[in-house]
Amino acid sequence: LYGAAIPSLVIWGLGTPLYLLYQGVRAKGKPEKILAIQEFISSYREEFYFWESLIYTQRYLIMVFIITVKDLSTQIKVTGVLFFLSLYYLGAITFQPRRFDAANSLDALSYLIIIATISLGYLSMDGNAGNILQYSLLVFMIILNVGFV
Repeated sequence: LYGAAIPSLVIWGLGTPLYLLYQGVRAKGKPEKILAIQEFISSYREEFYFWESLIYTQRYLIMVFIITVKDLSTQIKVTGVLFFLSLYYLGAITFQPRRFDAANSLDALSYLIIIATISLGYLSMDGNAGNILQYSLLVFMIILNVGFV
């Protein structure tokens, strides 16, 4: 699982904030770009002001689940994580919490990318798969994440 987690943490944990910083620097002196970035970040509809807290709750539940169920197999852990992510994906596409369709589509796509990343990472851990297949899955997973960012 670490083979999937480490690249994803680097890409999502560092790549996304660095990309937003880059966009912010490019927007310097251009109020319309600054407003666009700010609008995207605060684009939740009023009745879904709590949505971001649900996302953090989801992340917390996933961490608690993975940490507390040490006795369960990796397959069960991955299935549990995919279940939590699928619930939030369904919520994102059902409720459309953002004011703009593009932002809702981006949220839904991000959940699909995360689900695909975890699935590919798990498949790449299969001991019966050859090294070429394992590395191919990891490379595809990294390309998928970098392409999204």
